[in-house]
Amino acid sequence: MRDNGVALAAERSTQTIYVGDTIDATEYTLSYDGSSVKAKGLTAVYPSGGVYGGDKLEIEQAGVYEITYYADVNGVRVEETKVYTAVRKPKDIIYSTDGATIGYGKYEVESPYAMKKNTYGALVTFKAGTSIVFNTKIATKKLTADYNILDLIVMPEVFKETDFERLIVYVSDVNEPNNYVEIVIDSSNVVDGDGQVSYVRAGANGQQIGGYEGSKYHTTHYGTQIEHSFRGLARAGEFRDNITVSEHSLTVAIDHSEKKVLCGPMSYDVDNKLTVNDLDDPANYKGNPWGGFTSDEVSVRVVASAFTKATGKVIIKSFGDYDLSKDIVDTAAPQITLDYPEEEALPVATVGMEFPIIPFSAKDALDEQVKTNVYVYYLSSNGQKINVSHDGKSFLAKYEGDYEIVYRAEDYSGNVTERKVVIAAYRKAPQIFVGLDEVELTKNVYQTVSIKEASDVQAFGGHGNLRIERTVYSPAGILLDVKDEL
Repeated sequence: MRDNGVALAAERSTQTIYVGDTIDATEYTLSYDGSSVKAKGLTAVYPSGGVYGGDKLEIEQAGVYEITYYADVNGVRVEETKVYTAVRKPKDIIYSTDGATIGYGKYEVESPYAMKKNTYGALVTFKAGTSIVFNTKIATKKLTADYNILDLIVMPEVFKETDFERLIVYVSDVNEPNNYVEIVIDSSNVVDGDGQVSYVRAGANGQQIGGYEGSKYHTTHYGTQIEHSFRGLARAGEFRDNITVSEHSLTVAIDHSEKKVLCGPMSYDVDNKLTVNDLDDPANYKGNPWGGFTSDEVSVRVVASAFTKATGKVIIKSFGDYDLSKDIVDTAAPQITLDYPEEEALPVATVGMEFPIIPFSAKDALDEQVKTNVYVYYLSSNGQKINVSHDGKSFLAKYEGDYEIVYRAEDYSGNVTERKVVIAAYRKAPQIFVGLDEVELTKNVYQTVSIKEASDVQAFGGHGNLRIERTVYSPAGILLDVKDEL
């Protein structure tokens, strides 16, 4: 018996700090014998388990810190321990290696008109030749028409002026970077000199970039039209009270099962997206259809180009599961994966023999590393769970009955996942019968011997994978090399 795992979010009763903060021990006040005393130093336990001592602590990891402040008062050591949770700001899940700068801000355009609403998010300032990458990945199984990979809005410095005219979003297979989808977003200013809308086209792995505008398919300049302006312009004929600056953002999505790229929303139909391109449509890609991503995750990179000014700004409102208009508090527990086929019955143990613990791995969406443990219990007939010692690789099944193996993973913020597997132990080992067509072979020296496959293999009792190996020894007892083919 096995379960699919139980995820437990960490309780948030600690004081919040931020990645990038500095904790200065000398600014902390201790209480001693009715008096206030300034701390002299601190000892900190990092979320990863590392320990630091000094008077200043740079907060480099997100997660839970246990910090003990101390001072010496007339030869007496005074201590006080506090627990902090360091959270990420929106900019902390984005990085650039080529000169783009990432901060936090709101949509502000130099204009005689007031903004209708405040739109906050990660504020990226691009220059020619720069790009950004998100340091957390998106699970491939989440890629549906309703799942926004990005929600963004170009923020011109001055209303009605163009800073740059193209954004390109690359969504790439984590394990096969050459397997990617390219989404090109162009300002309509390129083709109509107005810039009230954007045109979106897409392709994969070197396919012709294209986009549908109604039933018409475009491969250059035009594409799927979205009410998003690189110049902050509202659509002609759109009336608003005391506002002319457009605040329409643009979302992009990939329907992985259908191999389609979508974008949206339209101001009059915010619940639906438009199909940009069908990447396995034989009408456009006969002989070169996109087969989809093969890895469990994808990475995302964004590039700005076609600059008319020195810099261009983009507000990223959201990325995948993350709302970038506010702090990123990690509430998602790690995912545990057992190295054993989900569809197969679990193996059984034999009393008096070591049982190999099924290997596992754990992965967290935000933290690169997680803390893992394995616990083994014997489930006695009176309902007690008795701890069983093990070395992490196997345990000795001393008694007949059920053994519970608990796999545990905890991220730096204290979110925990536990997954349980129950293994049955029997006194009699499962019997395996191997039938051979030729039991004895007679060959001359230096003559090649062909070893027949087992003609009949049967297992009586037990579950799990059954592996048959052929081993050959010389008359002197030396293990010989056996080739699958000559």
